[in-house]
Amino acid sequence: MKEFVRYGSASALALAVDVGLLFLLSRLGLALTWAAAAGFMFGLVVVYFLSIRWAFSQRRVRDHRAEFLVFLIIGLAGLLLTEVLLNCLTPALSLGLAKAFTTCLVFVFNFSLRKLLLFTRKN
Repeated sequence: MKEFVRYGSASALALAVDVGLLFLLSRLGLALTWAAAAGFMFGLVVVYFLSIRWAFSQRRVRDHRAEFLVFLIIGLAGLLLTEVLLNCLTPALSLGLAKAFTTCLVFVFNFSLRKLLLFTRKN
């Protein structure tokens, strides 16, 4: 539970970066897909750093480059899920509501895979 709460806190900070960039870049005229991708990727860097330094107590992968690569791949899968959901939901919902719903689903997806693949003890 402690790791879930810490990861949630780390994700909240990453989300602030993500959403801030999404709205800023959208207002500056960048297409939704590119604005969402930029926000998501900057948020990914924030949550990775906080995950390895603070949120999780176990690390399964000793090679930090390989660990980041798996973390990134999970993030990219989350990004794909984000893009699909935002593009499906924004015609019917406001951008803020669509982003809120999408964020909840992608959070559970990312936490579950990262915990299972990266932040558990090797058996």
